[in-house]
Parts: sequence; structure tokens; C-alpha cells
Amino acid sequence: MADETKHKLDGLKDKVFGKVEEEYGKLTDDDKKKIEGRAKQLGGDIKKAAAEVVEELKGKKK
Repeated sequence: MADETKHKLDGLKDKVFGKVEEEYGKLTDDDKKKIEGRAKQLGGDIKKAAAEVVEELKGKKK
């Protein structure tokens, strides 16, 4: 599996787990969990975007 694909999937995983954590925070009225979940989702978005940039740059080198 290409590194970029692995990083994209890792970002997607973080995004999903972050959403679950955020929703858990909403259900339990735990502001800290809500914030941590949102932060994890943002981290997942960043990982995915970085992998896409690397993938695009590698494609332009060829």
C-alpha cells in the first residue's frame, strides 16, 4: 500500500473516531470530549489533505 493511501486512511480513521468522541461528549454533556473529538477530526482532515498534496506532487514529477 502506498504511503499516501495509508496516510489518507489514517486521516479518515481519525475523523471517524473524532466524530464518535464528539458525539459521546454531546450525549454525556462533557465539553472536554466534544473539543477533543473536534480536534481529532481536524487532525484527520489535515492528514488526508497532506497525503493528497504529496500524491499530487509525486504525480507531477513523472
